[in-house]
This record gives sequence, structure tokens and C-alpha cells, in this order.
Amino acid sequence: MVNSFVRWPVVIILAMVAFTPATRAALTERGINKAANVNSPVTVRPAEPVAIVPDADTERFDALTLEDQVRLLSKQLNALTYQRREDYKMLENSLKKYVRKNAAEITDAQIREELDQLRVDVNQLRESSSPSKERLTVQWLSQSISEIRSELAELQGTIGGGGSKDAQFRNQLLEDLSTLRGEFGTAKLELESLRSRQEKTEVLVRELQEEAVQSADDIRRSLNMRHEQFSWKRSLAGQKKPSPQTPAAPK
Repeated sequence: MVNSFVRWPVVIILAMVAFTPATRAALTERGINKAANVNSPVTVRPAEPVAIVPDADTERFDALTLEDQVRLLSKQLNALTYQRREDYKMLENSLKKYVRKNAAEITDAQIREELDQLRVDVNQLRESSSPSKERLTVQWLSQSISEIRSELAELQGTIGGGGSKDAQFRNQLLEDLSTLRGEFGTAKLELESLRSRQEKTEVLVRELQEEAVQSADDIRRSLNMRHEQFSWKRSLAGQKKPSPQTPAAPK
């Protein structure tokens, strides 16, 4: 009856809580993403307990200090938590795909089955029950139908919300991509401008170097010419100067 329909989301929650690598392999074998029977709920067998046998690793762990043991256990706990989180993500994605593919068939088939069963129960109660029990039964059936409708509305809202979130995420990605393209174009223009400035600067530096070399050559030539003129003038002055006369001998 109603409990068989309500049991389906409860089984999904229990599967998310008890999901382990062993149950993930079991789910893969059962084909949760391609289930043939849409009316059968997804069931997950819990992992079988494994007996712990003392070995060399256990002895080495016992030989560690308390701080090292706590540190090692913390690392192992973090690794297990990360692995469990990844398993939850994988299970959630698998369940989302399963629900998106089979949501309409599941809801329609289960609602029809529940309504047929409710009609049969109502007819049986009308034939065999007293008026007071009939009123209670009708109230209970009305409450059950309202619960079924609310769960169906929540399921449809969840599916629609996921699609809207995907659309918003896709639009945000497109906006970010267009922004990045604009920034890339601006950066490319700035790079071209910097390259042109660098080329102009290099040309100016080469011209200044050539002018400096030319100026140094001109200064060197002028200094050589002045030095030659000075040497020539000194040689001429030495040739024109009279030689000193020797004094006459006394009588």
C-alpha cells in the first residue's frame, strides 16, 4: 500500500549512509543506472564484517608512541572520510541519473498501483466495516493520498531544481568565458602596444649609440689635431730662438 511507496526514498537514504566500495561493486553489478523494473526499490546489501588478524603492521602500530598513533589514526580517518565523500558523490550522481531517467515511469506506475490498492481496500472496508471504522479508514486514506501528493511534488521540485541549477551554472560559465575572452583581447592589444613601444625605444637607443660613437670620434680627431698643432708651434719656436754668445777673454 502506501508504505511501499514511502519506502522507496527511505531505501535511497539508507543506501547513501551505508555506501562502501563493496556496496558500490554490488550496485554496479545490479545496474542501478539501467534498472529494468521501475517499481522495485533500490536495495543495498551492507558490507560483510572482516575479521581483523594481528600482523606485523599491528605490532608496529602498538610499538608507536601515543602521539604517533593519534597522528596515524587521524591520517587514516581523513583518508577514509575523503573516500566516503567520493563514494557519496558517485552514489548521488547514479541516483540522480536513475531518477531522471525513470522518475515519470516510477511515479505513474506506483501511483496507479497505490490507487488501485486503495480502491480495493475501500470497497472491502465498506462491505465489512462499521460506519465509524469507515470514517476512520477514509480519513486515513485521505491523509495517505495527501502524503503521496506532497512527496510527488517534492520529487518533481527536486528534479526541476536540479535542471534550473544546471542551466544557471551553464549560463554562468558562458558569461565567465565571454569575460575571459574580452580580457584576453585587451591583454593582446596591450602586448602589441608594448611591443611597438619597445621597437621604437630600441631604434632610438641605436641612434643615440651611433651619435655617441660619432661624437667620440670627432672629439678624438680634434684633440689629435690640436696636439699636432701645439707640437708644430713648439718646434718652430725652438728654431727661431737665438743661441747665447760666449763672453770675451780678459786681457
